[in-house]
Amino acid sequence: MIKSGSFSCAGKQHGLLSERNEDVVLERDCGTHRVIVLCDGAGSCANGKAAAWLTADTLAEFLSVRFARFLLENAEVLRLEVVNLITEVLTDAAQKAGADPGSFGCTVMAAAMDQQGRWCLFHLGDGTAVGKLYPGSDWLVFSYPQRGLLPGATTLTMNGSMFDNLRFYRHDYPSDRSLFLMSDGAMELLRRVPRLLEKMELGLALPEPENMSEDDCSAAWLIARQKS
Repeated sequence: MIKSGSFSCAGKQHGLLSERNEDVVLERDCGTHRVIVLCDGAGSCANGKAAAWLTADTLAEFLSVRFARFLLENAEVLRLEVVNLITEVLTDAAQKAGADPGSFGCTVMAAAMDQQGRWCLFHLGDGTAVGKLYPGSDWLVFSYPQRGLLPGATTLTMNGSMFDNLRFYRHDYPSDRSLFLMSDGAMELLRRVPRLLEKMELGLALPEPENMSEDDCSAAWLIARQKS
């Protein structure tokens, strides 16, 4: 059994208006596995929201179709393939718009998990990944936000070397597992993760949280259980 879920709401810097939310969260149900992607369009980039949409859609499709490869093949080869794919998509968009490719900046968190609890995750830039990665284990923060060279900066697509900064995690053996991905604006939810996922496992609806953060607040999760 595998479940997924997500939410996203605008931060105070965007007037709490959903149409100004620069986070993009996508879910895909692929039958034997599910995909979640969370990309945060950089406010410092003129085309950050467009970059987030393009990157999220590209990675959601890529992980939907080729998930099995990410459990088995060489990690460095896979990272390079993802970097080249994102670069190609965003460079093409910049050319069509007559814009600087560097203006298409966003962060990346993209994960997939199958019914057996096998999973993979790509992470670039801001955001935090927590998980219960082993049966009976406590929640563990296993991927922290990346910081850029300047104060308050982070690593983005089309900003520096994506290959050097793109993180890749995976477990290729079956087990009960839970993953929870959060944008920077959702950090105050960290202490609530167990309670949120407990509700999800019980099939209870999760109300969209009241966002008191300056940043947009988004999260997505995957839960796999060997026995339904």
